[in-house]
Amino acid sequence: GLSAADKAKSDLASANQRVEQQLSAARTDAQKRLADADRLAQQTIEEAKGRANEEAAKIIAAAKAEAAQESVKAREALRDQVAALGGALQARGVRKGDRVLVYMPMIPEALVAMLACARIGAIHSVVFAGFSPEALAGRIQDCDSKVVITADGGMRGGKKFKGAIAGGVSLMVAPELLVS
Repeated sequence: GLSAADKAKSDLASANQRVEQQLSAARTDAQKRLADADRLAQQTIEEAKGRANEEAAKIIAAAKAEAAQESVKAREALRDQVAALGGALQARGVRKGDRVLVYMPMIPEALVAMLACARIGAIHSVVFAGFSPEALAGRIQDCDSKVVITADGGMRGGKKFKGAIAGGVSLMVAPELLVS
């Protein structure tokens, strides 16, 4: 037979071979578990992205619906303001074809005034709000304006200002023409 040393070498070689097989099996198992964990992580990430996209879509849809509702409210408010001013002009005797002078700063109400005139068929003429009272009086007489729509002030460059029409023009033009 084999000597004790040869037997020990053979047993050691067999033991090393078994350890290598076990390490190889452990590496293979670890690689499979790592691949499974990676697949699970990717799947979880994709599902999370899907949920996030769904949530984002819901938020965007809600914001669009809210914006549409606000637009409807703004349109209704504009319509109501235009109708109210149109009714006030008609109450002052303004009819289709009459001329109306709009002497206002650049404020939303100036648009309301123009739309109110269009609504009742009156012809509007816009005069720059920076004109002097004398220049405005000339424009009123030139176009034979039945009414002058004005404002008592406004905002320009973030600063409030008062309208110039209250004092100067009313002395030169019949005050009954002024609608402020």
